[in-house]
Amino acid sequence: MDIRLAKKEDIKKMQEIFAYGRKVQQESGNLNQWEAGYPSKELILSDISKKAAYICEDEKGHMLGVFSVFTSPDPTYKEIEGSWLNEEPYATIHRIAANGKVKGVGQYMIKWVQNQYENVRIDTHEKNEQMKHIVKKLGFEYCGVIYLKNGAARNAYQYSKK
Repeated sequence: MDIRLAKKEDIKKMQEIFAYGRKVQQESGNLNQWEAGYPSKELILSDISKKAAYICEDEKGHMLGVFSVFTSPDPTYKEIEGSWLNEEPYATIHRIAANGKVKGVGQYMIKWVQNQYENVRIDTHEKNEQMKHIVKKLGFEYCGVIYLKNGAARNAYQYSKK
């Protein structure tokens, strides 16, 4: 598998993977993490223009997964019910989804980010059991609860190489 920056031409396949991710979450009982249509085409294009959207693909160039990485401080992480491992610069993973056809894609994408940055933060809905399992397996520590702009609670995790 390889990771590359997403391009505008990738948008249709990216949307298909996000739709699959929403379906899987709903089928597993997580009805509230990604509402219908999230992430919007505009948000995906914004991530692409900021060079924050990435694609995971196989050796034949087939898209297996998508995710976004941001290195500026995340405003929703400013306040936490709990505490971060440290206050050093960090990367944040958002909008991660896989097509479900190849096992381990989610872990591969997160490990890729861990290899690029000393500190990585991620958040997920309390009912997203799959993501909670993956981040725990990859050495992230539960740090507490953060709240999105709309007031929705998310479990927050951090990985630190130190």
